[in-house]
Amino acid sequence: MNLENRSKILSYSLELEYYVSLELAKLLDIKDFKNSKSLGNKSSSLSLNQKLNLLLDFETISSKEKSIIESFSSIRNQFMHNIDATSYEYVINQISGLLNRLTKLYPENFKSNNNEMSIEKCVENLYIDSIKILSNKKGKKLQDAISESIAEGSEMLYENLDEAMSKNLNEFEKSMEKYSGELIPKSEVLRHLAIYNLKVTIEKVNGIDKFKKSVHENYE
Repeated sequence: MNLENRSKILSYSLELEYYVSLELAKLLDIKDFKNSKSLGNKSSSLSLNQKLNLLLDFETISSKEKSIIESFSSIRNQFMHNIDATSYEYVINQISGLLNRLTKLYPENFKSNNNEMSIEKCVENLYIDSIKILSNKKGKKLQDAISESIAEGSEMLYENLDEAMSKNLNEFEKSMEKYSGELIPKSEVLRHLAIYNLKVTIEKVNGIDKFKKSVHENYE
């Protein structure tokens, strides 16, 4: 059954869907998305694909970016719902056209003769790129917000940015400490860096929003 592969994919997919839901909650102004009927953990909640369609409708992600996240999602579905899905190579062969898509996206991963290892690297890349897609979109909003707020010359703005960096850097360091050996898998470092960057961006955006709200209230 290869629980190691399934466990890894489940962990990745839970993290990814959390941040997709968080992005939607921000767009829809849903304060507590975990208890939301559409974005939470209830039976009425939207599927990941439905959430991605909403992000596409909001023009938060492009069709190409949606395709990257969907590719990871289709791999996730095989591992979670197909009892015969014991290897990455088996899973890829169950999804029409995906192997060809991966060779175009990540040609550098197919230089070895070990197909299983090559495909596993692609799956890791899909996950990391999915996190980066969400981070980049939030990053654009952050840059726009900073450009607007910088004119205020407020120390609060810089304090918010510094606090977000420091807090999440500490979390990143703690996540690295759990590895007992001196060598940490490159994929794990990239994964934690992608999540760290997204968390920092989210907190920066939230901090900017609070700052702009306080400025607006003071001038009313």
